[in-house]
Amino acid sequence: MGPMKSLRVDCIGKSARHRLAIAQFTAMTTLRNTVLIAGTVLIASTVLIASTVLIASAVLIASTVLIASTVLIASTVLIASTVLIASTVLMASPVLITSTVLIG
Repeated sequence: MGPMKSLRVDCIGKSARHRLAIAQFTAMTTLRNTVLIAGTVLIASTVLIASTVLIASAVLIASTVLIASTVLIASTVLIASTVLIASTVLMASPVLITSTVLIG
């Protein structure tokens, strides 16, 4: 009976170690998968933020270029308008002087 008792205790001991090993493996696999998922979510989130910042930056640059272009066009129109007015005044002035001299 002595050897049988020893064998039975040994089997129970192996079974407990086997369950412990399975539990440890499961825990490590779960932890590894959780870290992997968290890492993937973090990378995806970072890429999304970077992409959003890049789009916002591109929109801001396009908006700034559009504003600068509009200001440049407005400025060009203003200069052309001023030159046209000055030119008209300049042309009208000799005519006015000539007609005043002729009348006078």
